[in-house]
Amino acid sequence: MTLAVRRNYLMKQRIIDKAQHRLRQADLDTLKARDLDDAGAFLSEKMGKAYTVAPAKGRIEGICRKSIDYASGRFAVIERAKDFSLVLWRDVLERNRGKAVSGLIPSDGVFWCLTKGRSIA
Repeated sequence: MTLAVRRNYLMKQRIIDKAQHRLRQADLDTLKARDLDDAGAFLSEKMGKAYTVAPAKGRIEGICRKSIDYASGRFAVIERAKDFSLVLWRDVLERNRGKAVSGLIPSDGVFWCLTKGRSIA
């Protein structure tokens, strides 16, 4: 995809305007949110559960089912009884697939408390 084609697409999607020459952080955040929404909709249909956006701050709990790769990065599928969320992947989650995990989300990442009670940053 050429730069001109990409730029026209972003303008049609109203992510950037003609005067912009680079993406701002807010633009990148918008693209990431859209990517996660698309992934959530796809997985929701596949899993038969509702997709719930992970909170910007607070706690998230559930079972770490798998990882998925999308344009905006790698994410973990955290499943609960009636729904699931997508959160930024951490390597420590790999050995905890299929296990209950609990995460505390400050403003800059997720701190995981895994089944043995250890906190992992």
